Amino acid sequence: MELITNYNAEIIKDILLNANLDNIIELEYKNIKAKIRIDDVSGYEKSLVFFDRDMKMYNFLNSQNTEDEYSCLEINGRQEVIYINIGEWGLSGNYSYRIKKMHIALGVSTSKFGSAKEYFSQLEISQALEEDKYIYLVKNISDLAGKGAIARLNSGLKDKSSKYERRDRLVKRLNSEIKFFDNKEWMVINKISKEDLNKEKKHNDIFYNMIKDIINYSFTIEDIIAEDKILASAR
Repeated sequence: MELITNYNAEIIKDILLNANLDNIIELEYKNIKAKIRIDDVSGYEKSLVFFDRDMKMYNFLNSQNTEDEYSCLEINGRQEVIYINIGEWGLSGNYSYRIKKMHIALGVSTSKFGSAKEYFSQLEISQALEEDKYIYLVKNISDLAGKGAIARLNSGLKDKSSKYERRDRLVKRLNSEIKFFDNKEWMVINKISKEDLNKEKKHNDIFYNMIKDIINYSFTIEDIIAEDKILASAR
């Protein structure tokens, strides 16, 4: 197991920016009362959120919504937007990843998931792991600090055992693998065949699976947090 090469990281970033969504993404989360339907993506442009750095941004679309195709998320009866930014996360001097401009930040138009709605969930392509046949987009679940969706798993919790229990529940709910690297545990968010990565005709499939897995990971975290709040209020 080793860190992803620059070459493979660039291919993955290119797929995220340029591939087409050939299949419909439909997801539902009962605890946060959310439904997601995505059947297309807008063309990317310079980020309107992180305008001070080199980030590309595009929206997810739902053509079934005749009033507003940008509204692909229904939550608590409200129509909301989901978008993604890819590129330079920190400004010069504050960005220490070994392959720069590889950050993925998922954003929503609702503030239901905390104050940082523009980047409520994040992944870093340069932290991906690879072995002979596969590349894994991963998230560190060993550390209990940080920002973004994985840190929000700590919401309302004080003791370490409860925080780790939520992480275990997330892994089980996503049916994910755990990879051990650099003395840390990394949860696999998405698994990519290296053989497929080198076949352009497979790039749309890779894109579909990456986007679906990233969104599902992000919203499953929020659903687990809501689940615990519901259980606590019922006691």
